[in-house]
Amino acid sequence: MVKALGKEIDTLKLGSEITAVTLSVVNKQANVDIDIPSNRESSREAFFLYMQNRVTGFAKTWSRPAGNELLNYPESISALEEILNKKIATGNFKPPMAIGELNYGDINANEDEINLFLKALKVHGNRLKDALIKKPLPIMIVRAMKHKFYPNEDKYFSAVAEALAYEYKSTFLLD
Repeated sequence: MVKALGKEIDTLKLGSEITAVTLSVVNKQANVDIDIPSNRESSREAFFLYMQNRVTGFAKTWSRPAGNELLNYPESISALEEILNKKIATGNFKPPMAIGELNYGDINANEDEINLFLKALKVHGNRLKDALIKKPLPIMIVRAMKHKFYPNEDKYFSAVAEALAYEYKSTFLLD
């Protein structure tokens, strides 16, 4: 929210909060004997911002059609549009789209996420042998984030999969 309002982010405080949340999430899962814990994506921003920060080529927005939950209440649509027009952010109703070639950009953020998760798991010794870091599926991105750059959806899908290959490969290093 701070970033969306154009304010400076205290990166030390943010890092501290992310660490605390990740440790807490893993501890809670361990305490209830979850067999395969995950980091619950606790170090990531909202999905669309996460994608824009990790993969280059996404920008601008497109308007997703309103669902029945809004169409049945037209006053909700106008209230939502008013809110969205004031924000400098992305959201479910105005997601970003691919307007250029997609490339994986932020290797450090991915490595930081993995290392923090490994740190949280290490607290529990060998008790948590398997673990999971969720990664977005290319089809999810293709369906949620349109494109204006690729000649067709198959090429776009392939570009998304190729851009995310780094995250998939590096995550398997958890074992």
